[in-house]
Amino acid sequence: DFAMSSGRYREKLEMTFEKLRISLEVTMDMFKPAVNSILRHVEELVSDPVTEGLKNIILVGGFSDCKIIQKAMREKFKDFRVVIPQEAGLAVLQGAVLFGENPLIVSERVSPFTYGTRQLRYFLDGDPPEYRTEIDGTPFCKNVFNVLARSGQTFRVGQRVTTEVSPVKPNQTVMPVNVYQSNNPDQMYVDDDCREIGTMIVDMPDTTGGLDRIVDVSLAFGDTELHVTGRDQSSKEKVSVTIDLLKNN
Repeated sequence: DFAMSSGRYREKLEMTFEKLRISLEVTMDMFKPAVNSILRHVEELVSDPVTEGLKNIILVGGFSDCKIIQKAMREKFKDFRVVIPQEAGLAVLQGAVLFGENPLIVSERVSPFTYGTRQLRYFLDGDPPEYRTEIDGTPFCKNVFNVLARSGQTFRVGQRVTTEVSPVKPNQTVMPVNVYQSNNPDQMYVDDDCREIGTMIVDMPDTTGGLDRIVDVSLAFGDTELHVTGRDQSSKEKVSVTIDLLKNN
């Protein structure tokens, strides 16, 4: 009774033998928001230069069995071959099992965001004046975005990116390094377009070198997990590097 007496579809529904009958028009209208959202997202993906040369679109997951989404995809992306595998609802699970048996089946991954750290360097012409600071009379630029990975960049499995980390105090034994993400592939500064996603903790137990100590921190973006390692440039010894991605999430 409630369904028949309220809502915008009340005049388009009918009860027959205690069963609710929904017209095709109403059904299509109910699916429209979800279908349009999927079409917009796929359109963004195929418009990205990273997907240049793409010929096939594979639909997986339970919703892929829906004739409405299948028809909409084929009509929207006529230049592509839209593939719906048998038992599309199980394809994700089957893919996970295959990947578990052979992780190298996925050889490359695309970075969804630009990732980087906050860096201090000499102040240059064109740097924002509000980021200028002086240390012992020398002008430096703070809030510089040190890019580790750019959005849309492709990484092979095991491929590493290395950045240098130095202490800010002579007797410092632990160096925290904030990690940020941005949608902008050409992010230059840590500003309102960035979001802090975590902190790397770099151990620097040997204080002999004072401020001249440098640790090479390597990050692997091509795996399902983010792997981080550190090596002291002087001693060539490995140092502990941990990353906390939960603090700000």
